Amino acid sequence: MEQAVWEHVAGLLGDPAQLAAQYERFLAEARDGRGEAADDRLRARIERLDRADRRLIEAYQAEVIGLEELSGQRKALAEQRRLAEQQQERQLRLTEQKLRAEEALAGLVAFSERVGSRLQAADSAERQAILRLVVERIIVHDDALEIQHVIPLRGPDTNPESKEPQPVRRLRTDG
Repeated sequence: MEQAVWEHVAGLLGDPAQLAAQYERFLAEARDGRGEAADDRLRARIERLDRADRRLIEAYQAEVIGLEELSGQRKALAEQRRLAEQQQERQLRLTEQKLRAEEALAGLVAFSERVGSRLQAADSAERQAILRLVVERIIVHDDALEIQHVIPLRGPDTNPESKEPQPVRRLRTDG
């Protein structure tokens, strides 16, 4: 079983493209967002709704519309604004998700390059250390092994030559 686990882990770490493919879907989801153009359109829509609200108040003050009409139209504008703000928040989350996914992919490639070059020449103690580092859990089924792994990633603003402890994030197979 140990040999099967090692071969699986060595295969993953020796091929950064295979690891990166697992996280490409995060980037694809984030790319589905509309980007800056959508942000600009949403911001402009919110500004238009604010101007429309001010015009309604001015119309009421000029006694062009009554209080009931003012109240009804302001409620409708408030609902439209709430929906636009929700879209804006969703767009922001997608952008943040894209940045995190890009950082994760860069970290995966860097980790694979650091470890991958030593995989073939690793002795028993080094293999154990690598397995302890990246294997989170092994689940044994009747006819298969399920290996859940975690890739340690350095923080985005770290200097590998620094003597200071570097923050480490862990990228799990389940996201």
